[in-house]
Amino acid sequence: SEEEEFGAHWIKEVSKNDIWPLRLIAKFEVPRLHRNILKAQGLGRKSHEQIVKETKMHFSNLDILLSKNNFLVGSELTLADISVAVQVKAIIDVREGKEIFNEFSHLTEWYKKTAQTI
Repeated sequence: SEEEEFGAHWIKEVSKNDIWPLRLIAKFEVPRLHRNILKAQGLGRKSHEQIVKETKMHFSNLDILLSKNNFLVGSELTLADISVAVQVKAIIDVREGKEIFNEFSHLTEWYKKTAQTI
């Protein structure tokens, strides 16, 4: 699958400067550790459809809030904006997250403005 190919490429890339025994171990341990991290974050327990639904819901709520304010908490940049912008960045670094993000005009404008400031 595309995900497995990406994972194999990523493992090779991250371990390319390691000694051969570590490269060998990485092939087996990195996917296992990755699954454990996803489970701890909740992603391993939710279906893809649920994650997409919740992402759209959160982006919609942010978009509604940002239709009334320049920033999340009023008219000036705050730590709230920076914190949320970091999370949004992590989501839009994924193709599907970027596609969902582009559906929300107030959110995209806020993100551009916030990203330029920080």
